[in-house]
Amino acid sequence: MSPPRAVVLACRSPTRGKALKEAIEKDAKASGVSNPRIEIMELDLASLTSVRAFCDAWEKRDLPIDILVNNAGVFAMGAPRSTTQDGFELHLGTNYISSFLLTMRLLPSLRRAGERMAKSGNRREARVVMVASKLHEIGAIHTTDPQLLSKYAAAAAYGQSKLAQVIFTAELRRRIPASWNIGCYSLHPGNVITEVVRSLPQFVQAIYRLFLRAVLLTVSEGARATITVATASFVKRDASKTLGYMDSDCVAKKPSSFACDPVMARWLWRFSTEIVSLPRAYDLDPAE
Repeated sequence: MSPPRAVVLACRSPTRGKALKEAIEKDAKASGVSNPRIEIMELDLASLTSVRAFCDAWEKRDLPIDILVNNAGVFAMGAPRSTTQDGFELHLGTNYISSFLLTMRLLPSLRRAGERMAKSGNRREARVVMVASKLHEIGAIHTTDPQLLSKYAAAAAYGQSKLAQVIFTAELRRRIPASWNIGCYSLHPGNVITEVVRSLPQFVQAIYRLFLRAVLLTVSEGARATITVATASFVKRDASKTLGYMDSDCVAKKPSSFACDPVMARWLWRFSTEIVSLPRAYDLDPAE
């Protein structure tokens, strides 16, 4: 018998996570879902210790994962360079390095789900979904200075982290055995009105919300592409020729040429496994 399905909200703040859980439950019940299964687990992507603790706790539960959505991220617009708890440049560490470790540690659970689906014959697949950004197109991987110690700009740091997400997703697609039945996808969610400007002066934040509200997507609208990529059957077919990348209009689109560079992908894989000290049991043999 398959375990009962649940949505697990991995939240940095358990208090805010609880409030979100209650809001979702309220909306679900209003839509006719009487008892939605929603759980809260603490996870702070600015800390590899937190990532490892989350993965250890999940492994003890020995449950499959149908869909892993790497959605959390940071863009410290206009702010000076800062670091995560592990000393990584904030954008690279939060948006990419922690997501890399989280995904790799959870692959066994995704594999269990994917293989179970394959045996059932329903043509579904387990999925890794990386919420990246169109701004990966302006990004570059600074192989000689990935932490941007010598020259820093928030936009460059964000672009690098998002490019790394797209490259990693494409390389993960290449390395995962087909028999595991795991699809890997990255996407641009669209230009969404969020708290991304909270690092800017208050008057700039006010102007942003006043003048851009009419052209930016709401949070609900911004979730459309992520939900589609996580659940729609056509994604597997359409994204096969774009290294798994989908645009905000839910159409497969080729990512930037930098994201398609196999040499850079191999460099990033080695860099990532070494910087998080990924245990060999969670690595994938390079199919080079």
